Amino acid sequence: MDPGVQHVELSDRPWVLYAREVGLSLVVDGACATAGFTPQAAARIHYTDTAVELAVAGLGPALVPGNMIPQRFAGHARRPDPPVQRELAAFTRPDPSPAALAFIEVLAEHGTL
Repeated sequence: MDPGVQHVELSDRPWVLYAREVGLSLVVDGACATAGFTPQAAARIHYTDTAVELAVAGLGPALVPGNMIPQRFAGHARRPDPPVQRELAAFTRPDPSPAALAFIEVLAEHGTL
């Protein structure tokens, strides 16, 4: 990925945004609000892979989780500066499986508690 970009640098462009019912919509809106602007929609979509495809095609910038960017598009990606964070939660049964425990451990290693 290229060096970071501040959201406000892209404030005058129409964005590829998520449909309001998609959880990432609140993340994008919050990140842009923190940068001091409200993004205008070039399109509203439901899937992150669609956001990547449309952004690479030139429709507008899209904010997507880094792990959702296919390697073939990595040269088009820039990390937001400051980084965008979102809250994640893991719900388990009272006696979680080894796989669930391993997943929670990965979340804890890569996030903040």
